[in-house]
Amino acid sequence: MTTDFVRLLHVDDNPAITELTATYLEREDERISVTTATGAEAALDILATDEIDCVVSDYNMPGLNGIEFLEAVRREYPDLLFILFTGRGSEEIASEAISAGVSDYLQKGGGTDKYALLANRVGNAVQKRRNERARERDQAIITEATDAILVVGADATVQYATPSTEAVMGRAAADLRGTDASELIVPADRPRVMAEFAALVADPGGHRTVEFRHDRPDGTRIWIETRGRNLLDREPVDGIVIYGRDVTDRKERETELRRQSRIIEQAPIGITCSDPSREDNPLVYANAAFEALTGYEFEEIVGRNCRFLQGERTDPASVAAMRDAIDAREPITVDVWNYRKDGTEFWNQVTISPIEDDDGDITQFVGFQQSLPAETGDDQKSTRRDDDVD
Repeated sequence: MTTDFVRLLHVDDNPAITELTATYLEREDERISVTTATGAEAALDILATDEIDCVVSDYNMPGLNGIEFLEAVRREYPDLLFILFTGRGSEEIASEAISAGVSDYLQKGGGTDKYALLANRVGNAVQKRRNERARERDQAIITEATDAILVVGADATVQYATPSTEAVMGRAAADLRGTDASELIVPADRPRVMAEFAALVADPGGHRTVEFRHDRPDGTRIWIETRGRNLLDREPVDGIVIYGRDVTDRKERETELRRQSRIIEQAPIGITCSDPSREDNPLVYANAAFEALTGYEFEEIVGRNCRFLQGERTDPASVAAMRDAIDAREPITVDVWNYRKDGTEFWNQVTISPIEDDDGDITQFVGFQQSLPAETGDDQKSTRRDDDVD
């Protein structure tokens, strides 16, 4: 079904007339598909079950006449297009039809030209109604939009602003029109953003996305992400269309994540993360302290299971305890002998903890490695040997 398909209901008490009218209308305009009814009561039943764009009805019918049928339709379907197509015409009938809310009034007349005229009236009426509804829909979308929408000229003058600009920027749409859009940008961000704007103006049909800070009239500073499209010289817009939304919360989260990342990266102990969803639970992250502790570069660490640090004096019982804790998805702390890239050994206190997502599923294991004095490991090794002798 095409978007301009027209579903028409023709109502007349003479089946021969409805059949003839349907044939001519569908021949005149291939968009029109006609459903017929011989009488108002049958037509009301069809309207209750089928989607109809327009009703064409005779006036002189048994039971409900055309005006009475129109009144019944208006009670249930106040916006449905209704054309009175009758062989009986008078100013009195036309006046009654207009009072009852008829969409159009047409006398049948003689010859087949009347069907061409009717098809044209139906097509125009349906298209006009669809255009009106499209405009109403677009206006509703604009009115209810949470993004601020601006149309600015090539010189950055605001030509149009949606009501939502007040919710985003704290500025009424009427106050923005005619102003310089660059003034919405804090001075420190202005050169960067306006350079992007100039590039967009020079790129017909092009797109740009840019973020900047904006000071609201109440003194609060927010981050706005804008998506712009160049529709200059394109009717009916003829401007740069800019969609802006408040992304302050996201920017603050990003800032906090960067702060946390710096803390982790600059922590004085080794920190690693592994991915248990991948084969052999490889490391996917290691901080600078871990690189310094082990002598391995980041590229040599990621993708490998942490057992690459183990060597001759690594206690199998400690390794088994870590493996069992990982399999059980439980935290553990052990002290083990590990080996650096250059082969030197160090006494390492390892803590491993599972990281869960919001659903309680383990997504990573975080590991903390801290070098202990070597004599601590030697003392514990000696103790284990003494215990073995006992």
